[in-house]
Amino acid sequence: MMVAGILWIMRTGAPWRDLPEEFGKCGTVYDLFTTWNRDGTLDENLDLLLAAHVDAGAIDNELWCVDGTTVRAAKCAAGAAKGGAAEASCEAFGRSRGGFSTKIHLLFDPHG
Repeated sequence: MMVAGILWIMRTGAPWRDLPEEFGKCGTVYDLFTTWNRDGTLDENLDLLLAAHVDAGAIDNELWCVDGTTVRAAKCAAGAAKGGAAEASCEAFGRSRGGFSTKIHLLFDPHG
């Protein structure tokens, strides 16, 4: 059930403390996740799952996933030292009604 708990967290993006009790104690599941993440076990198993889905034809190679979010900058981010490396204006923080922020966009193919 702990593996199912790890997959539940990865699927939902919920904090570890919100892990349902049916998967075990959140601290125990988190410890297993961090151990597997550090030693490469997690990546190996996810690669095996992906390969099995590719072999079964369950992956749509024409599918592209897009996600985006807006991130607010800390107050000190707008006051960087002058004379540093010049950034392209498209990478700079912008001002919105909520203050300085930037947008982050992510695009990936079916294989991650």
